Amino acid sequence: MSEHALEAGRSYLAGAFEHLGWAIEIADGGVRDDASVLTLTGDLDPLAGQPHLVSALALLTSQAMSRVADRPQRCVLDLGGTLEDREALLEVLARDVADAVGLNGKVAIIEGLSASERRLVHTALREDARVETQGEGPGDARRLAVGPARNR
Repeated sequence: MSEHALEAGRSYLAGAFEHLGWAIEIADGGVRDDASVLTLTGDLDPLAGQPHLVSALALLTSQAMSRVADRPQRCVLDLGGTLEDREALLEVLARDVADAVGLNGKVAIIEGLSASERRLVHTALREDARVETQGEGPGDARRLAVGPARNR
């Protein structure tokens, strides 16, 4: 990831937070799965419980970074340094759902995940021969179906 693109992303977010009057600090959180991670700290109350808002901010930040880099950039926003904990929890959820689907043979639906969270579950279950995953539904109502593998 280019430092110039990362700075454009930080600058975009800082301007948005300043305009909204939110006291949120932005720090570089490294790179994870080819995405720049920006860690947000401070008063995160405006973002708490607002996954669609966080996803929208991440998308707009990615676009600001891509414009500067002249190639697609992906950005993940980590609220208060909890990204690793959330990913670990989603991996446990993925294994538990795969176990349940493997036992009962029925499709399980997981709702309320952001696009990056759905991607994480897809990736976690990619090598599990018992199940297959598929995104369903439009836009904000998108959900993840985990069903028995048909022909693997």
